[in-house]
Amino acid sequence: MAAQPTGTVTLLFTDVEGSTRLLHRLGEQRYAAALDLHRRVLRDAFERHGGYEVNYEGDSFFVAFPGAPAAVAAAAEAQEALALADWPGGHGFRVRMGIHTGDVIADPPKYVGLDVHLAARIMAAAHGGQVLLSRPTRRLVETPALDLGEHTLKDFDEPVRLFQLGSHRFPPLLTLANTNLVRPATSFVGRRAELGQVLELLRGDARLVMLTGPGGTGKTRLALEAAFESIGEWPDGVWFVSLGSVTGEAFVEPAVAGAVGARADLREHLRARRLLLVLDNMEHLRRAPEFVADLLASCPDLRVLATSRSRLDISAEHEYPVPTLPPNEAAELFVQRARLRTPGLQATASVLEIARRLDGLPLALELAAARVKVLTPAQILERLRSNLEVIGRGPSDLPERQRTLRATVEWSYDLLDEDEQTLFRRLGVFAGSFDLEAAEAVGGGDLDTLASLLDKSLLRSTGGGRLAMLYVLREYARERLDTEGETYDASLAHASYFANMLDRVRPDFKTSRRREAVDRLEADQANFVRAIEWALEVDAPSLAVDLYGKLMYLWWDRSQRDGWVLAERVLAAAPPEATETLAMAFQAAATLALGYGDLEQAASLAEQALEICNEREDPVAKANVLVFLGAVHGALGRGNPRSTIEEAMATLQASGDPYGATIALVNLSDLALQDGDLPAAARFGQQGAAKARTHGFDDLEATGTFNQALALIRAGDPGASEIARSVLRLAARSKMQLFVGMSLFAVAAAIGGAEPRRAAVLLGAAEGELKGARLPPVEAAVHEAALGAARDVLEATAFEDALEEGRLLTREDAVELGLVRSRAGVS
Repeated sequence: MAAQPTGTVTLLFTDVEGSTRLLHRLGEQRYAAALDLHRRVLRDAFERHGGYEVNYEGDSFFVAFPGAPAAVAAAAEAQEALALADWPGGHGFRVRMGIHTGDVIADPPKYVGLDVHLAARIMAAAHGGQVLLSRPTRRLVETPALDLGEHTLKDFDEPVRLFQLGSHRFPPLLTLANTNLVRPATSFVGRRAELGQVLELLRGDARLVMLTGPGGTGKTRLALEAAFESIGEWPDGVWFVSLGSVTGEAFVEPAVAGAVGARADLREHLRARRLLLVLDNMEHLRRAPEFVADLLASCPDLRVLATSRSRLDISAEHEYPVPTLPPNEAAELFVQRARLRTPGLQATASVLEIARRLDGLPLALELAAARVKVLTPAQILERLRSNLEVIGRGPSDLPERQRTLRATVEWSYDLLDEDEQTLFRRLGVFAGSFDLEAAEAVGGGDLDTLASLLDKSLLRSTGGGRLAMLYVLREYARERLDTEGETYDASLAHASYFANMLDRVRPDFKTSRRREAVDRLEADQANFVRAIEWALEVDAPSLAVDLYGKLMYLWWDRSQRDGWVLAERVLAAAPPEATETLAMAFQAAATLALGYGDLEQAASLAEQALEICNEREDPVAKANVLVFLGAVHGALGRGNPRSTIEEAMATLQASGDPYGATIALVNLSDLALQDGDLPAAARFGQQGAAKARTHGFDDLEATGTFNQALALIRAGDPGASEIARSVLRLAARSKMQLFVGMSLFAVAAAIGGAEPRRAAVLLGAAEGELKGARLPPVEAAVHEAALGAARDVLEATAFEDALEEGRLLTREDAVELGLVRSRAGVS
């Protein structure tokens, strides 16, 4: 065995990726044999290059080398040997490796020093088969290495520049970027013991750790801190999902899918992944236990950390009641938050007594600390002493701490003047965030009053000029609305405001300003959903139908899932009167049905829209429906769809509706594609795209160009790849989710003969964007042909690896990869 090197040493850490999954897949005997083979292969390589084995534990090595070139050569040789090994059961071990050079202190037979921890963190950032080098190591070797840029590693404040040995393409590194967590602006005070206990549960056998307690105890903050501490321990990341603004059970799964990047079935996306999912504010979702239990049963390597006021009562649950802060930590929290408003404020006996009086509740302390701009701690304490009995407690059937919190929030509320109280109550009707105009219109307050609520921590800024109310405060505000008998009026004002806003934005849908208009609606999507649901609850179906129908372009461009979830309820409740908005609602639902490939449903819904247009004798609306219906009937092989579309197009051109006429041209291209008339399909698609470009209709330019690309692909035209890239560029610019997915597979189909692996990666990315949508026949045929071509050229494992690589890409990275004109940068 080599002697232990000292001084400047190169440290190499290794670890097997997915060892638990391999154990389940291989069984104990074959796994033990594979583990032994892995051990022998690595030891042979390390010993051949003079490595000193510091430690071997489980399936991980820690080896030291006197020089960086030897360590890098050993790692490269080991990876090559692992790839060529004859593995039991045919499932090879994919080993991640990290190498760092630094000055360490020898503590025979081991080492101590920050460089040891840094080397381990570098290894933890790698994927199986990947070797990462630190900058100090990279400087000492001549071996080619890719510069992966700077990355933040757990427990290290300064970014670390990392390099990859070899040119193989891997998913993004498992650094702090592999998460959607956002570090709160304020410090985490106390709770070290609680944090340790939660982490112990997460690192043990607990599949679901549920943080329970009344609102305001700091459950969310403790969960966030535990999640940050866990980064690097979960190969597929740590993902936070706020459910506080989710207004119904049907929207829970889409919220989770959006957070974790699941473009297809959520369970399929999570089934083979090891990640930590943080679900925040679950108490108002009655079917949450069923959802979480099913998710855990379907996804064996998933862990869930959740917050709620009560446990879910499912078998996998480990409840952790979050305690209040002890007096000293509570006083420290008060002081730190108060110093944000009054720098230099010191802890006093009054502060400690405030902490005791408020039972150490973090929310209560933060609300009290907001008062230091106008009251001293002694004055705050005096008001607490004189008003606690007057404020009273909540209902006796609530937990004691929740009754105390209600008293604390009520105390804060009673300190507001009448205008502030009115505004605070009325702002409780919002779901999610809202802008200043909405706050003034619905709340009835002015700018100064809003600023006062912000200053007193009853509102918070979420960036981009938008405001929001903490979940617990919003609940309290709504309760006060009920008490004052103002809920109906406030909710009507809320729904009316968003209906009026929609009417203001609506004219832009058929102009070059469409993208900006949809962006505006998307920011308030939660409020639109709430307004529709409220209208249904209070038996105001006409309002629900009006909102739903006019939101057609939001549903289609950005939120197909929410639009489809609402469609059945809205249409079922619709009044019988043949109104313009009812026709729009049917057409909106029909468009979504087409997007999900349900042609029969799309036809049925569009035919009901057409019936209303006929009854209303509205030729322009009728022509728009016929343009859509002609395309659907063409896909179904019914009637004479081309004549239908051409006649409708003539009506739209005569009536001055260039947007509808352009859709007609694009749909004629669709029909030609379905009939196999590829020259006509390319011609109509090109004409439609040109007309759309003239008017600034980005979405229709993308659609027409897409049809042109499909025609050229099916015809084997060498120009197809350039046209397909143009579609992808347009779809990405317009944020058209389904078209991004279809454009990705169009590029894949166009380049598959020359670049099968890149095509397979793009097909994986397309799968994620399409979210399981059923494609129309022609698109499905092109997609299947592209899959088949890549599968035929690549080995089965390489094909599946490429698909998975694509599924892991962000939309931005997938688009960038699709726009590359050559093999440059693609392995």
